Amino acid sequence: LMILTGPNMGGKSTYLRQTALICLMAQAGSFVPAREAKIPLVDHIFARVGASDNIARGHSTFMVEMQETANILHTATSRSLVVLDEIGRGTATFDGLSIAWAVVEYLQSHTRARTLFATHYHELTELADLLSGVKNVHVSVEEMPNEIVFLRRVEEGSADKSYGIEVARLAGLPPAVIARAREVLRRHEQSERQLSEKLTPGLPPSNGVGEQQALFTPIASAGPTEKANFMRQAPGGSRLALGLMSGTSLDGIDVALVRIASSIRDNAAHASLKNFVTLPFPAAVRAEVLRIAEGARVSPGEISQLNFRLGRLFGDAVLRACKKFRVRPRRLSVIGSHGQTIFHQGRPSRFFGDHVASTLQIGEPALIAAITGVPTVGDFRPADMAVGGQGAPLVPWVDYLLYRDARRGRAVLNIGGIANITVIPKGASPRSVIAFDTGPGNMVIDALVRHATSNRRSFDAEAQMASRGHLLPALLNALLAEPYFRRPPPKSAGREQYGKTYVEKILAWGRRHRARPEDLVRTATVLTALSIVDALNRWVLSRTPLAQLIVSGGGARNP
Repeated sequence: LMILTGPNMGGKSTYLRQTALICLMAQAGSFVPAREAKIPLVDHIFARVGASDNIARGHSTFMVEMQETANILHTATSRSLVVLDEIGRGTATFDGLSIAWAVVEYLQSHTRARTLFATHYHELTELADLLSGVKNVHVSVEEMPNEIVFLRRVEEGSADKSYGIEVARLAGLPPAVIARAREVLRRHEQSERQLSEKLTPGLPPSNGVGEQQALFTPIASAGPTEKANFMRQAPGGSRLALGLMSGTSLDGIDVALVRIASSIRDNAAHASLKNFVTLPFPAAVRAEVLRIAEGARVSPGEISQLNFRLGRLFGDAVLRACKKFRVRPRRLSVIGSHGQTIFHQGRPSRFFGDHVASTLQIGEPALIAAITGVPTVGDFRPADMAVGGQGAPLVPWVDYLLYRDARRGRAVLNIGGIANITVIPKGASPRSVIAFDTGPGNMVIDALVRHATSNRRSFDAEAQMASRGHLLPALLNALLAEPYFRRPPPKSAGREQYGKTYVEKILAWGRRHRARPEDLVRTATVLTALSIVDALNRWVLSRTPLAQLIVSGGGARNP
């Protein structure tokens, strides 16, 4: 069953009629308009296309449509061809959508007929993720600054809108009417997502009749049951979740679209990556975040402003990613945003009469939720520290769910700005998993490259600089003597340890010893590798046999 979406006047009805006629011509032994075609035999061709009434019998247009649809559902077999155009459009929106949804489910689960189903109900495209054998295709269109161009081409994936207002503009409706229509459309799209949640099988009920669901969900304040139920689905159901991450290196905003199927039950989640994109930071914003994260003097007002500026960037990144992924934001069940860390101290220190550990991420989640209309969780590090954790690394739970093995011990190493490792013993329980930051990943290397190239390069691509340099043993030994490497887990690190001050010490050493920039970069690269090896030997391999080491992050590409 193919669900066909796309703009008005884009050619959907023509595509349906064409398919039915070609099938009929082929079965009659005729030539068909194609270089080659594989066309199965069918026992019936059922078409419900166009609109007509039967006034003589007192049947409205919608009544005739329903009678024709009923005849198809009662008569079609698994060897039939069914083409349906705009089922449910002759009545109220909710009634029509409900009928169309149920018809698709019935055709797929009972009739099993080969079906083309054209619709402007974009909610129906969710069925491709919920029902096997359902696929989305769309009639493509090119958006120009002041017009749209119909490409008359059918492509995979779903359309994100129908451009009805654009067609109305082309038809000559007054500009005031078009402007008002756009305003009303924006308001209706904000509420559409709630309808989709009610239709999707397995979704939990909303807060209550007439209640508005909060967009920003502070999961740290939820109880254990609320947290467990947040992503729970009935058997066979699933949810789309979107994750936002901008790491310590500030290379860009990573956006991952994930489908979480079945239930998070017995510590086993079925998750699959559906799509991924990295979107760039504006250069000026990136520079300001780095300046603040390096400990520059800054006012509370500047931090507040940057918090909201990043929140808008993250929210816009969601919308841009959804457009690229061809997923409407209302189909997302939740957004998880890590935020941008500008301060992290995992170990408590004396502060105003108490021992305090703290962390601060900016990129306002409430703004992301307001821009996208999707519930947003954004307090991951503070929530971990509030219950006694160090707030980093954050991925051990997901590593455990994805990589736990009954017969093999595994370690998952992420070499980002900071390198961190998750150790998962064979047959592990959650409490037997350990994770910690091993030390610098790419952060020191990147900073040295930026300094050496006057910011023309932000990282050592293919280790070009390091490969031209020579190791500086005296500097390496001095760096490896740092107490952090000897501190037992749990432990976490950040720019507070390996940021600007740390890099300035390396540069000062280089000036005193007349070291070339390439030599400093090579030594910093070896430092990352040796500190990881030392952490494995010192804290992991003596206690946990490992069969596999899984490496990720930008550092995994450094030869």
